[in-house]
Amino acid sequence: MKKPTNTNIWRKDYEAFYKLHADENKPVYAYDWCKKFITERLPKPTEGYRPSMVDIGCGDGIWSIVLSDNYKVTGIDNSEQGITNANILADKYNAKVHFQLADILETQQKFEYAFCRGPEFFGGYAPNSEVFQLFKRAVAKLFTKRMYFIVYSKPPFSRYANDEKTSYYHDPEVLVEEFSEYGTCSYTYLQNYIVLQINK
Repeated sequence: MKKPTNTNIWRKDYEAFYKLHADENKPVYAYDWCKKFITERLPKPTEGYRPSMVDIGCGDGIWSIVLSDNYKVTGIDNSEQGITNANILADKYNAKVHFQLADILETQQKFEYAFCRGPEFFGGYAPNSEVFQLFKRAVAKLFTKRMYFIVYSKPPFSRYANDEKTSYYHDPEVLVEEFSEYGTCSYTYLQNYIVLQINK
């Protein structure tokens, strides 16, 4: 696999994280939990076919695999270990997903839908941070119809969860403001999960 080049801005600790899960032979999130989450909180596509979707920061691919029931999914991550784990999981669940070891800053392909289950690598940054702003602009170029941005957050919002500043509790209303320049935004907030929907 060819390693992406533009990785200096992203966090680097995910290689060991995914290696640990590979050694334990289990995904970061349980398949059944992810399946239930997607079924309950994301509407099925209405195109009458499986539209294209990019899973941004797909990690070990478990969300891509679940989404592949309704979408033609490409999972992108800049973690080599994450992509290795993803291909193993796809074989296990007999899922047709195309995984790419890449940086979204270098990705030129367009997709109808985008999905980002905001891991701490993205969701952990405050909206006014350089990383979040760069991420926001980059992902807006990747989809033509709709994006789902999902993060764990709990009140009081607009604060870091720890001193290391690796996890940020987003305010859903602020996220709407941040993404509104790219489309019409709406969200649901249930059991500490924000599901933001951006429609172009």
